[in-house]
Amino acid sequence: MIYRGSTRTVVTFGRLAFKFGRGKNGMRCNQHEADLYRRSSARRRSMLCPVLWCSRPAFVSIMRRATTPVTKGALDERKGVTWLEWDYAGPSDDGLPFEWKPSDWGYLDGRVVAVDYAATAELQDDSC
Repeated sequence: MIYRGSTRTVVTFGRLAFKFGRGKNGMRCNQHEADLYRRSSARRRSMLCPVLWCSRPAFVSIMRRATTPVTKGALDERKGVTWLEWDYAGPSDDGLPFEWKPSDWGYLDGRVVAVDYAATAELQDDSC
C-alpha cells in the first residue's frame, strides 16, 4: 500500500513500512523520528513504532508496520495516559511528538503506538 502525506510517502510491504522523504522537510522528519526513537527511554519507546533503520541523508527510513488507523476509542484511551507515560521533564526535554489524528497511530503487538511522531521536528517551512 502507498500513503502520501504532506512531506513523506509511505510504502508498506509485509511487516515493514518505508518512509520516503519528499524534499528537505521530509528528510528532516525521518531523521527526527530516528533520533527520537534512539534516544528515548524504554517507557517512551513503547509508545513509538520502532525505527529499524534510517539512511544518511534521511531520504528513507524503515519502521515496523503497524495496523492503521486506530479506533477513536483506542486513541482516546491512549491520549488519556500519554502525558503520564511520556513523563515530560521540562524545557530541555522532548515534548509530546504526536498529533492526535487516527491515521498517525496504529496497533503493533497488541498496543497502540504512534506511527508518525515528527510533530516536534524543528521545521522552517512545513510540518511533518
